[in-house]
Amino acid sequence: MIRHSTPHWRSLRHTLGLLLLTLGAALASGAQALELAALNAAISGLLQSDARLGKALVSREEVLRFYQRREYRAAWYAEYGPDLQREELIEALRNAPLDGLTPSDYHLPRLQEALERKSQDPSAVARLDILLTDAFLSFASALRSGRVDPHTVDPEWDIRTNRYHMSEVLEYALDHAAVVEVLRDMPPFQQGYYDLRDALARYQAIADAGGWPLVALGETLRPGERDPRVPQLRARLLAGGELPSVQLMEGEESLFDPMLADALKRFQHNHGLVADGVLGRGTLLALNVPVEERVRTLRVNLERWRWLPRGYLDRYLLVNLTDFTLDVYEEGRSVLKMNVIVGRRDRQTPVLSSQIDALVLNPNWYVPRSIFRRDILPELQKDPDYLKRKSINLVAHDGSGERSSTDIDWSQVNPRDFPYTLRQDPGESNALGVVKFTFPNRHEVYLHDTPTKTLFAKPVRAFSSGCVRLEEPLKLVEYLLRDEPDWDMSRAEAQLKAGGNRRVSLSRPLPVFLFYWTAWVDEDGQVQFRDDIYGRDRRLIEVLGRRDGQAVALSSR
Repeated sequence: MIRHSTPHWRSLRHTLGLLLLTLGAALASGAQALELAALNAAISGLLQSDARLGKALVSREEVLRFYQRREYRAAWYAEYGPDLQREELIEALRNAPLDGLTPSDYHLPRLQEALERKSQDPSAVARLDILLTDAFLSFASALRSGRVDPHTVDPEWDIRTNRYHMSEVLEYALDHAAVVEVLRDMPPFQQGYYDLRDALARYQAIADAGGWPLVALGETLRPGERDPRVPQLRARLLAGGELPSVQLMEGEESLFDPMLADALKRFQHNHGLVADGVLGRGTLLALNVPVEERVRTLRVNLERWRWLPRGYLDRYLLVNLTDFTLDVYEEGRSVLKMNVIVGRRDRQTPVLSSQIDALVLNPNWYVPRSIFRRDILPELQKDPDYLKRKSINLVAHDGSGERSSTDIDWSQVNPRDFPYTLRQDPGESNALGVVKFTFPNRHEVYLHDTPTKTLFAKPVRAFSSGCVRLEEPLKLVEYLLRDEPDWDMSRAEAQLKAGGNRRVSLSRPLPVFLFYWTAWVDEDGQVQFRDDIYGRDRRLIEVLGRRDGQAVALSSR
């Protein structure tokens, strides 16, 4: 009897075991559900009531938007073991300096500390989840659009800047387990950005190794001379990469030899100096700029890259204000280059993007009210014949025609309600020369010729009232007219010779950028630095520094 019932008992025990396992799994699942519910409730409570946490968030509105869309469900919580996406985000933040960004701006020290504690308290895990979300949103936004709004540091900035809802980007990254891939796609795709990024890594490595040596002050030093400072100059150019490492003959250490002169010329060229191979005051000052300052300049210009709208242009015109040059690019290569003159420090040329839609041959110059107030009115108050000597006409706004400048008491003129326009007709003395190039912009600036050619010989060319003067404007005329069905260069030259004002609308407008690069990598792979002629680097460094300080303070709470 017992022997026959044993298999039945074993089967019943197996069934009961399965039931207990199923019940245990259900209970564990219920416990897990309760744990997730507590975590989600903690996230909701912290976001709605913790003012201290709210102040620590860089992208608070986007964080709220993100969690509201997902009903406050945790984003970075892993049920079993470490969350791979979380680890990938932490690694990306560690690498933020490669893009000129600071990891502490994105809570990295605080995140690492929280992860090391491995707390299971729902409130602590919720706080970690929120900080991870804020880190992704703010870091992705910085890579995509920059850390700061350009208008806050440069009121003259007039290039459209794209802003994105990074909360939706994060949702996609988490849903597709693609945090690394999404962050990799955030920075600008242009080669210029990555060339500058590589330059930053090289200069940062020089800084980490102790920087480069200084060259002592002294008299101007020329090739062929001997001087105790020559070894210092050689060491400095070796550290900067302009001079290859060579074995010197004994007794030649203090000789300013041809190889060293060529290296100094490379340095001068790469810093916008006259490349004469002579160690003068300007070159010495540039040599002794600390590498840390060059690193800051590279970081600032990476930030400017991130401000630019995304998109590819097969042809465009770029004026780099700090380099005093104009380039026309086709498929990434410069096909036309010339020197320019830009606005002086108190009348700065703005940063903008537009399209050259027309050129004007033999243009009239209508004197801007600002130039009338600042420059011409003081001259007229001293000499009422000033307009006549400059061939400038006084035209009444009421349509009554021209007026003689000697009929007006200039000491009583208020420039705000002056009822006349000042017009300079075409001619040899016309301030715009023989041609101007127009593009829509709120600053009313344009490119133009000039009768004053001698200023182009100067290395620093910030002399205008805001417009950009071209050294070889007819080359740009020829370039623009080559695709026009009704115009070519021979017809333009005939029009210039005949006289008379003529506007030529372009059937294919040329995108134009007036930009402010103080560091870039040229087509030969050389890192170029230029002086901060308008102080815009300095203002941006100050703002970035303040934000760095705020981020460090908040992440330490």
